[in-house]
Amino acid sequence: SGLVPDAVIHNRDLRRLPNTSSIRFPGVRSDELLIGLDLQGVRISAGAACSSGKNAPSHVLTAIGLTETEARETVRISLHHRLSDEDVVRGALVIGAQVDRMRRSGIRVAV
Repeated sequence: SGLVPDAVIHNRDLRRLPNTSSIRFPGVRSDELLIGLDLQGVRISAGAACSSGKNAPSHVLTAIGLTETEARETVRISLHHRLSDEDVVRGALVIGAQVDRMRRSGIRVAV
């Protein structure tokens, strides 16, 4: 279950930063998702930190075994220590609604 039941949290069982998650939303282009979220005041990033600003899929994501398409469906969410619980809940709800809206409208990754 959850807001986006088929979302994939990369390396969820490994030791990683407690405030940062790499999440894939199958069938949803991360670049298009970012635009929709930014318009609603939710700011996240595509890919991995070391690939910011590049047009190619993140080499980090492909190194962990993701296909090019899967890498382009991945976002990085980092929570700032000043965010309230309400901010986090609102962000999650907005992300879930935007993913749903994109899937219904057909804005998807080209296969």
